[in-house]
Parts: sequence; structure tokens; C-alpha cells
Amino acid sequence: MLGYDPADFENKGYQAFTDLLHPDDHKKAMDAMQRVLRNETGLYQVDYRIRGRNSVYHWYMDRGTVI
Repeated sequence: MLGYDPADFENKGYQAFTDLLHPDDHKKAMDAMQRVLRNETGLYQVDYRIRGRNSVYHWYMDRGTVI
């Protein structure tokens, strides 16, 4: 949906994806993930902008739970 080829992320780890987050949204997204990983909440939900292959930022909403 962002225009990247899966090969763009091969052998690059999770940070290759998180590096695409808008600088103003990076901390908010990482904090939301940490709250779930520390079992402080059962729901991960965050709105953020992420840079597409054409350098345009797109809004996304992620939501999930640990099962």
C-alpha cells in the first residue's frame, strides 16, 4: 500500500519499517507498542503517518492485541 517491494526490507529488521514513521509520530507509536509489551494494556492502537516510496506521508491506524 505504500509502494515498497518486500525485498526493500529483507534482512533489515523491524527498524527499517519504524524508520519510515513521521518524526512527530515515532515516539507515540513506539510508546504504544511498549505499553502492550510491558502488559500495561491489552490493546495496541495508534494513529501515525508513514512515508511511502514516493516520499509522501500517509495516515494509518494500527490496532491489535496480544494473544
